[in-house]
Amino acid sequence: AVRSEIGILKISNGLGSHYMNPQAYRIKTCALLLLAWRLVLCDVNVIGQQPMVDVGPNVQVSKSRSDLIHNEVLLAADRSNGKNLIGCTMAFSPHQNKVVTIAYVSHDTGKTWNFGVTNDAGILSGDPACTFGPNGKAYFIAIERSGTSNARVVLYRSTDYGKTWSPGTTLPSSAPSVDRPYVIVDQTDGKYRGRVYVYGQIPQRTVDGEFAGM
Repeated sequence: AVRSEIGILKISNGLGSHYMNPQAYRIKTCALLLLAWRLVLCDVNVIGQQPMVDVGPNVQVSKSRSDLIHNEVLLAADRSNGKNLIGCTMAFSPHQNKVVTIAYVSHDTGKTWNFGVTNDAGILSGDPACTFGPNGKAYFIAIERSGTSNARVVLYRSTDYGKTWSPGTTLPSSAPSVDRPYVIVDQTDGKYRGRVYVYGQIPQRTVDGEFAGM
C-alpha cells in the first residue's frame, strides 16, 4: 500500500513500512518499468535467435516388419553424428505366436529405417533397450525367457552404426530372473570412455517368502 503524508510517501508491504520522497518514488518506478521492458525485449531477441525445430512427416519405422504388432519403444541418437538413430521395441509375432524384441536403425535422421537385429529365441523376449557408443558402436539388449521363471539379459553389439550385429551374448549373473534392463555407454573423454553399463532389477525373496525387486 502507498499513502502520502505531508509530501512524503509511506510505502507498506508484508515486510514492513518505509518512507520515500514522491519524486524519488516516481524515478524508481520508471527505472523498474524500463528495466522490465528491456528484459522483455532481450528475451524476445534471444527467442528469435533460437534455431527452429523442423518436424518432418510421419515415417513408418517398422515397415520391414509390418506384420508384427509393436509396443514399448525406446529411441537413441548417436552423439557424434545425429544422422544415426536406433529404435528398439517389443513386438508380437502372429506366425510365431509369441513376443519378440527388435532394433531398427536409420542413417539419414529418420527419413528411412532398416531392420537391425532381433531376439526371437526362447518362449518370449521383452524389455529391450538400445544406445550408441563411441566410434560407430551400437548396443541392443533384451530379456530372453526360456522358461516360465527363467529369464536372462542378452546383449548384441554392432561396430558399424547398427548395419551388422554380433551374435547375442548372455550377461553373467542375469539369470535366473531379471526385469527391465537398460544400457548406457560412457562417452566422456575420461579413462572409462567406451565402457558399457547395463542395469537391471533382480527380484529377491524376502524372509517372509515374498518377492522384492532389487
